Amino acid sequence: GYPLVTVIEEQQPNQTRIIKLNQQRFIADGSADDENLQWKIPITIFTKSNPKVIAKQILMDQPEITIILDNISENDWIKLNYNSIGLYRVKYESKTLACLSEPIANKKLSPQDRLMIQDDVAALCNADHQSFVDYLKLLLSYKDEDNFTVWKSIASTMGGLSSLIEYTGYYDLFNKYRLNFFSSIQEKLDWDEKENENPLVAMLRPMILSIMDLIDPNIRAAVYIIVSLYGDENTQEELRKLYKAAEMTEEKVRLLCSMGQSLKP
Repeated sequence: GYPLVTVIEEQQPNQTRIIKLNQQRFIADGSADDENLQWKIPITIFTKSNPKVIAKQILMDQPEITIILDNISENDWIKLNYNSIGLYRVKYESKTLACLSEPIANKKLSPQDRLMIQDDVAALCNADHQSFVDYLKLLLSYKDEDNFTVWKSIASTMGGLSSLIEYTGYYDLFNKYRLNFFSSIQEKLDWDEKENENPLVAMLRPMILSIMDLIDPNIRAAVYIIVSLYGDENTQEELRKLYKAAEMTEEKVRLLCSMGQSLKP
């Protein structure tokens, strides 16, 4: 395990904010820390008023510390771990996460920070430290994301969540959310590779198309096999890309079986 820093904010009337930090050991499966481990954690904080400058830097060498930020308005957001260079996860309150949606959407935060905010929330949800409602609300600020690594992380989490609730009464609602969320990036990517296209965009396309499930899953295996049977080398390459991009095991199996049906050596 490694550290989890929990953040609690209290805005004061004189443009001062009290930030209480608590550290504990983070274990991915949600189990308790019987050893009560503690770390010396390099804490950095930056804010909306100057997102390129560290406003506060301190070594957290106790289980709990309190930090006071001056000249910060009620509407200013804060974020810990500048550029996400520190090896620790951060848990924010729901209201703090909601405030971070703006700098995520308008890309005031670096790709590293955009990646790790959602990755931390996803890990906390999987460990039962946070609600998936917080994660799904947060994701709405990523609809215009343009970084491949961020999308890959989101796709992995959404694939895992899809598998968890596939056979529950919530799957149809989740599927509508998923298709709506990925629709904007799918429209931008289109189906066909463009000349002089960024290689990362070319990697992103099959991943997003696979997630969108544009072919009915009941006939998808048959469609893949037919395409593989009568396709050429380029077809096989596209199927390989889809296979590498697929997050769900069932989809990988469909694609692997179809590639084995090719009439081309």
